[in-house]
Amino acid sequence: MVFLALALGGYYYWQVEQEEQQLDNQLVAEAEELLGLHAQSGSQELASAIRERLAKAAAEGQATQDHFYLYIESDTRVIAGNVAGWPAEAEVDGDGSAQTLTLDAKENADGTTTLLRHKARVRVEVLENGGKLLVGHDLEDSSNRRAHLRFGLMVGGLAVLLIAITTGLLMSRSLLSRLGQMNHTILRILAGNRHERMPYREHGDEFDELAHHFDKMLNENERLVSGMRAVTDDIAHDLRTPLSRVLNRIDLALRGDASQEKLRQTLEEIREETSAILGTFQELLLIAQIESGAVRQRMQEVDMEEVVSQAVDLYQPVAEEVGHSLVVATQSARVFGNPHLLAQVCTNLLDNAIKYTPPPGKIVVTLQAAEEGVFLSIADSGPGIPAQECQHVLERFVRLDQTRSMPGTGLGLSFVRAVAELHEAQLCLEDAEPGLRVVLRFPVRQEGQSA
Repeated sequence: MVFLALALGGYYYWQVEQEEQQLDNQLVAEAEELLGLHAQSGSQELASAIRERLAKAAAEGQATQDHFYLYIESDTRVIAGNVAGWPAEAEVDGDGSAQTLTLDAKENADGTTTLLRHKARVRVEVLENGGKLLVGHDLEDSSNRRAHLRFGLMVGGLAVLLIAITTGLLMSRSLLSRLGQMNHTILRILAGNRHERMPYREHGDEFDELAHHFDKMLNENERLVSGMRAVTDDIAHDLRTPLSRVLNRIDLALRGDASQEKLRQTLEEIREETSAILGTFQELLLIAQIESGAVRQRMQEVDMEEVVSQAVDLYQPVAEEVGHSLVVATQSARVFGNPHLLAQVCTNLLDNAIKYTPPPGKIVVTLQAAEEGVFLSIADSGPGIPAQECQHVLERFVRLDQTRSMPGTGLGLSFVRAVAELHEAQLCLEDAEPGLRVVLRFPVRQEGQSA
């Protein structure tokens, strides 16, 4: 709005300047016409022409003081014109350009002569006989236009200033109101209302974007808190049994009637149980570190073909020992990630496939690089997982009924899910008909992407 007001003011000012330029051009043309008449016909014809122009202007009802003429042969002898006398500030020896002067013009009304002072734009010429010619036009209209322009610009400027102040006050009031709502929401959340969320106005502005990001942070915090609560409950539930067995064995050993060999056997059993408990805690700690992103800084370019080959070489003898055939089909593929975690994912999936597939079974490992990303697939011919349980088994300590008799903690697939989320990979559990196929699709790394 301010720029519009300035543009309009500039346009009107340019218009006034153009009118003054046109006025100067008219003065030049009129002065040259009278000079030519004087050169051809002499002083008398020049004086007659001036009188005729003044008489014509008066006959047409024009104010004679709008046009000024003065022809003199000396400083005191006026030959023709409606100017009372030669203006003292007129530059006679100049370059002939237009000047702005104050003139005392004569106006005849009912036979009475009066003198009126006018501000005029004039052109002065020196004649060959020593006389001087003055041709001028009144500047009252131009001055009025300039005054109106200044007044209009002042009023417009005040209006723009008033609108700007009003708009600023309304915007600041709106901003303070929204900040107040956000502040009250934060205070309610701090007071214990964890399910409160930031208010939206669906404007799509920076405040809505800030509220959206804040809500995402709250949702993530709530998810982490819920995860910690679930982990605590799972630990309390799943570790109660092994800890109870450890206490029972210690109580038996403390009765005093056990032999040395029995005590040794009890201590070995306690050590195995304790080692299993510590292993569970270590796995939980590693999953928590992965989910928190603490290992993200150790990510780098990884040759997945080499990672898969090393895992296959490690488990090939194990698979053959129990009667499984291990089929491998890989191609060169690189991803951006943590090599140690990716290697552990491969070993976890191979260990599950070998452990839960009745012999003789078939395990197929496939690594493929495509435009959509890098695909790692490990399929077995075992009992598989029901479709309705595929998401459930990705949670901590979840074990299906048919696998509870086998050793394990129920953290293997939870670990795989955490690593997949860290690498922004898509994890899918599919029916291999028969068996289970676990597919990891790693995204294509963009140029210049870093950890």
